[in-house]
Amino acid sequence: SRALDRAGFAIIATGLQQCLTDAERGQRDGETKEQMKARLEKLFLSLA
Repeated sequence: SRALDRAGFAIIATGLQQCLTDAERGQRDGETKEQMKARLEKLFLSLA
Protein backbone atom coordinates (compact mmCIF):
# COMPACT_ATOMS: atom_id res chain seq x y z
CA SER A 1 0.00 0.00 0.00
CA ARG A 2 2.87 2.36 0.73
CA ALA A 3 4.21 1.83 -2.79
CA LEU A 4 0.81 2.79 -4.18
CA ASP A 5 0.80 5.93 -2.05
CA ARG A 6 4.21 6.88 -3.40
CA ALA A 7 3.08 6.25 -6.96
CA GLY A 8 0.00 8.39 -6.35
CA PHE A 9 2.07 11.25 -4.99
CA ALA A 10 4.39 10.99 -7.98
CA ILE A 11 1.40 11.23 -10.32
CA ILE A 12 0.07 14.28 -8.50
CA ALA A 13 3.49 15.94 -8.43
CA THR A 14 3.80 15.41 -12.17
CA GLY A 15 0.31 16.81 -12.70
CA LEU A 16 1.13 19.89 -10.63
CA GLN A 17 4.32 20.43 -12.57
CA GLN A 18 2.47 20.13 -15.87
CA CYS A 19 -0.19 22.59 -14.74
CA LEU A 20 2.47 25.10 -13.79
CA THR A 21 4.54 24.70 -16.93
CA ASP A 22 1.48 24.48 -19.18
CA ALA A 23 -0.16 27.60 -17.74
CA GLU A 24 1.19 29.85 -20.45
CA ARG A 25 0.57 27.30 -23.18
CA GLY A 26 -2.90 26.61 -21.83
CA GLN A 27 -3.79 30.26 -22.04
CA ARG A 28 -2.58 30.33 -25.64
CA ASP A 29 -4.61 27.20 -26.43
CA GLY A 30 -7.70 28.67 -24.79
CA GLU A 31 -7.66 26.58 -21.60
CA THR A 32 -8.95 28.66 -18.71
CA LYS A 33 -7.69 28.49 -15.15
CA GLU A 34 -10.94 26.76 -14.20
CA GLN A 35 -10.36 24.06 -16.81
CA MET A 36 -6.81 23.61 -15.58
CA LYS A 37 -8.12 23.38 -12.01
CA ALA A 38 -10.64 20.74 -13.10
CA ARG A 39 -7.88 18.74 -14.76
CA LEU A 40 -5.83 18.80 -11.56
CA GLU A 41 -8.87 17.88 -9.45
CA LYS A 42 -9.45 14.89 -11.71
CA LEU A 43 -5.89 13.74 -10.99
CA PHE A 44 -6.48 13.97 -7.24
CA LEU A 45 -9.78 12.12 -7.45
CA SER A 46 -8.20 9.34 -9.48
CA LEU A 47 -6.32 8.38 -6.30
CA ALA A 48 -9.50 7.92 -4.25
